[in-house]
Amino acid sequence: MAEDKKSNSVFSQVAASAGFARGAVKTGKVLAGVAKGAAAGPYGMMVSALWEGRKIIGKALAVFCLLLFLPVVYIMMLPSLIFGADGLNGASKTILMDSSEIMENLADAEAAIEEILGEKHEDVLKKIDKEAKKLKDGCEYSITDEFAGNIVYESSLIISQYCASKYDYQDISLWNLKWLLRRNLKNIFSYTVNVTTYERVDEATNTSATITHYNYVVQYTGDDYFAGQVFELTETQMATAKAYARNLELFLNDMGT
Repeated sequence: MAEDKKSNSVFSQVAASAGFARGAVKTGKVLAGVAKGAAAGPYGMMVSALWEGRKIIGKALAVFCLLLFLPVVYIMMLPSLIFGADGLNGASKTILMDSSEIMENLADAEAAIEEILGEKHEDVLKKIDKEAKKLKDGCEYSITDEFAGNIVYESSLIISQYCASKYDYQDISLWNLKWLLRRNLKNIFSYTVNVTTYERVDEATNTSATITHYNYVVQYTGDDYFAGQVFELTETQMATAKAYARNLELFLNDMGT
């Protein structure tokens, strides 16, 4: 089955034969700088870069060969998860001609991240509820939660960090991303407790009682948690992830244009 899966992907065959097992880390860094000023789209950007370097390339034949190689360079400068749930191995032959496929893949990845963040958010609320039930008489509590239905995260960076963490592009898949997130996002949400007291007066009996109030404040660690605790990126991989994310944002802007 694995052999059949590989043979269905033109991209994975070309990438493997080109020796891109680690996914063009250097390409991403180099072309990211060129991409900043590009107005002609990803392909136009790379053609422009090659044209600027024509004196170094020297011969028209070399330029021609590099132009044939552009689809591979184009793919490898982006996080490969956007090309399919199974990364490059599952990419269709028409993926570069159908932006809707890429957008669907991105939507699936974002939905997976949101789903798991939602699960971890619910987990911390359950912990708070369990602790609150242990409070004694004369105590009350409240919850301050800014993240209920409003968890803000940078999906392009998270996807890019995941892809940069893999040394072999064939290990990249949406299933694997979900597995890593569920296993390593245990502490992405936490909470602190603020304890105050006040006097409550019972007007009927004209008596007062001291009430202890516990305010549980939900906290979100933030996107940095993914790089350090989930994907355990090295400095080189972090730089690669930033290049991937920058290229991805440029690519999406280009598609929108």
